[in-house]
Amino acid sequence: MPILVAAVVLVGLLSLLNLLLSLAIIRRLRGLEAGGGHGDPTTELLAEGTPLPAFPGRPDGVELIALLSTTCSACRDQLPALAGLLDGGAIGREAALVVVVGDVDDPAGAEYADALDAVATVRREPFGGPVSGAFGARIFPVFYRIDGGVVRTAAIAVDAIAEPARA
Repeated sequence: MPILVAAVVLVGLLSLLNLLLSLAIIRRLRGLEAGGGHGDPTTELLAEGTPLPAFPGRPDGVELIALLSTTCSACRDQLPALAGLLDGGAIGREAALVVVVGDVDDPAGAEYADALDAVATVRREPFGGPVSGAFGARIFPVFYRIDGGVVRTAAIAVDAIAEPARA
C-alpha cells in the first residue's frame, strides 16, 4: 500500500509541474503575440552607418538590397510595393538587388523573380546563402537603402525605405 500512495503522490507532483510549465509557456506566447510575434524585429537589422557587408558578386553602385523569403507571407505582401518603388525609376535595375531566399525548387521563388526581374537584379539562394549570410538575415523581409557603400536606411517594410537615402 505505501508504494501505491507514493506512486499517486509522484503522479500528482508531475501533473502539477506540467501545469505550471504549460501556464508559463502560455504566458510567454501571449507576450510574443502582443509584440507581433518577434519582439522588435528591427533589432535584427544592420544599423544605419554600417558598411555594406562583403559578399560574392556584390554589384558596384548598389542603392537598394531586398532580402525576401519564399516561406514568408509578409514578403509576398511587400512584392507589389517593392515593384512599384523600383518601377518608378528612382533606382535603376542595376542598382537594385533582390535576393530571394529559400528552396531553389520552390515555385514561389520563380514567382518573386518573375515579378521583379524587369526592375531589379534578382538572385536566388538557399537559406544561409552567401548574401543572406553576409547580412546575418534571420527575419524576412528586410530592405536596405545603401549610399556610398554604407547602410543609410534599414527596414522591414518598403514604405520605410521609399524616401531617398540621406547623403
